[in-house]
Amino acid sequence: MSLQTYKISLFTLFITLSLISPIITSSDNETPPSLIIELFRHGSRGPNDAIWDKSWLPSECSQLTAVGMRSHYILGKVLREEYTNRYGPDFLVKSYQPDKVYVRSTSVDRTIMSAYAHLMGIFEGDGYTHDKVPEGDTTLPPYQNQTLIKQINDLLVDSPALPFQYLPYPDHTLQFPDNVLATESICHNFNEWRNTNMNSVTYKAMIAGFNKTLNALRDLGYHLDDWFTLNDFADTIIVDYHENRTLPSNLTWDSDIIQDVVFLYNWGTVFTQFGQEIQKQVLSTPILDYILDAANSSANGTSNLQLMLLSAHDDTLLTMLTPLGVVTPLCIYENFLSYKQFKKLVHPNCMYPTFASNVRMEVYKTGVPYIRLYYGGNEIWLCGNGSYCTMSQFTEIIQKTTNNGTLNNFDTRCNNPSPSVREEVKVESMKKDEEKSVGDWMKSHITWIFGGIVVGLVILNIWQTVKCMKASSKGKKIEEDAAEAALLEQQQA
Repeated sequence: MSLQTYKISLFTLFITLSLISPIITSSDNETPPSLIIELFRHGSRGPNDAIWDKSWLPSECSQLTAVGMRSHYILGKVLREEYTNRYGPDFLVKSYQPDKVYVRSTSVDRTIMSAYAHLMGIFEGDGYTHDKVPEGDTTLPPYQNQTLIKQINDLLVDSPALPFQYLPYPDHTLQFPDNVLATESICHNFNEWRNTNMNSVTYKAMIAGFNKTLNALRDLGYHLDDWFTLNDFADTIIVDYHENRTLPSNLTWDSDIIQDVVFLYNWGTVFTQFGQEIQKQVLSTPILDYILDAANSSANGTSNLQLMLLSAHDDTLLTMLTPLGVVTPLCIYENFLSYKQFKKLVHPNCMYPTFASNVRMEVYKTGVPYIRLYYGGNEIWLCGNGSYCTMSQFTEIIQKTTNNGTLNNFDTRCNNPSPSVREEVKVESMKKDEEKSVGDWMKSHITWIFGGIVVGLVILNIWQTVKCMKASSKGKKIEEDAAEAALLEQQQA
């Protein structure tokens, strides 16, 4: 090879490498992330209703339990400890800085409480010390029983502002429904898409494949003849397992019957909500667009935010995990087959987001901005094994996943009336994991409602009849009095 040819080859190689998108590998020197985004499902809760397990009180249904609180406290502690071990004790903020930490949850009790339990795990011991509380009566609230107030205050001498030096961070909630964390509740086409999937050959074939299991449950008195009934029953099973309660009919968690039901619940939820490409494209748009915007703001330095916590539901995590190919109907099915055959799971990261599951994303803005994604603490390689996604690559993935969807065209693709009337769209599209919708409540109480209307009409009719009778009686009395007065007047004349 001549010297001139060698120089041309080197020049060609240089140009080629400069045009290729930079590939950042896990072997590169790691610097602290500029932003951590954590999306998590609420902790363990009571079942949607107590139909299948009468040991649950109605007031406990759908509410966060002690188990759920503990799970999120631990998860918050793990987050703090992991980042402390990686980057030192001063990496995460340790004081109230609203420009550094943002917390958002759906306006549901269990997600709000989960967020607070999570925050306590992260910020326990980071609150104001006793030297921040001035001495004297200025700290005392203006309440009549000052004697008791001073007794309590005396016990807090030399104590932090709050017990355990807890640092309370505000949890922001939007008026329900949340257009980012509860997408399916504001998409007008959601029910239509789901019904199409439930009537598909694939869905019917899958359910038919478990007729033996469903017949065995029918013999035990459980008639799971439609998706929603099956969903509710499975929900109770899963809740009882997490709460270490006895399962209905003393069934065991590891039994074939229960594992079949749990599989149908997991697979059915993902398939009915994301079985069509249009579902994955549209329903994922709000959350992915929201996260991408936050990541870009951090990467380009326009945001000081360091930690974003999003407390939501299994549906919310799925709107991110399923379109990105992490949790799909196919991989859930293949994992189930491996489980049945006592083999190693084919897709270790393909796990349905159970209580306190979390997705975490880290944004790095040093050099070429890039992101790292985790599900349940396991790294997800969206751009190939051992390679992190640059921000430009991640942006392309989001655009491809959503088919260039944005919050601006979300309403059009969902066939929503208009953004201004979103709140008028019925919430009946929320799956049974969420609060019962008004429509569902009316259906289950239609007899009482109809009966109440009939009784009300009868009472109204009786009242009007009595009123007319009184008016008629009063009219006759007036006529009699008038006649008597006329007669008396004639006699006097």
